[in-house]
Amino acid sequence: TKSEAPALNTGTYRQGAATIANTYAAFIGGYGASDTVWTAAFYDSSLTKTTESTYMDYFGYRRGCNVGNYGIFPNSHYSKTTTILVFNSSKTRSTITASESKEGAGTASNSNYAVLAGGGGTAIVEAYNSSLTKINLTALTEPSSSSMGTSLNGCVIFGGGGSSSYVTCYDESLTKTTSTLRSSQISEPAAVSIGNYALFIGGRNYDVDYYYGVDAFTVD
Repeated sequence: TKSEAPALNTGTYRQGAATIANTYAAFIGGYGASDTVWTAAFYDSSLTKTTESTYMDYFGYRRGCNVGNYGIFPNSHYSKTTTILVFNSSKTRSTITASESKEGAGTASNSNYAVLAGGGGTAIVEAYNSSLTKINLTALTEPSSSSMGTSLNGCVIFGGGGSSSYVTCYDESLTKTTSTLRSSQISEPAAVSIGNYALFIGGRNYDVDYYYGVDAFTVD
């Protein structure tokens, strides 16, 4: 059954999105008709909308993930800052600092960690727990930007990104394993999980060749 929630304040695309403590669905930044969107929109379980200002450098294209009472939103494409935006379940804004730029980092969460993979042309992977304590994980096999992440059976899984053809899994103990996509150098595939499968769908490479394949992975 379809219903309608209050509209955003302006037409927006490429915003970051995350659920915060099962209290709010948060949509952060993005681009609109007048370029960068500087607001965050929060919807509660009754679809009541509130907005907050989010003034930060290059707030446009965002990703999002969550852990505990926090939504975590790495910096956008085109920004080399190491500052990461955080909102808690009271919609209070704060920041945390990554080791390197998380421009275009892959994002995914399990029950204990929010994980940011690659970004800024690096292979650095960082996890944040429910206290926002940072943990450095085993790096990706190749530097990656514009990868996509999903979660499956307690694991977080990242696929593609820039020139990378690797799929990287971190389990509940944050141990890393790898596999590969069928096509090399896939950027921005869609990623989603269903049943026992993590799916990486479509994407493109830097020659603007578009990929129509679907790669399915299980966690053994």
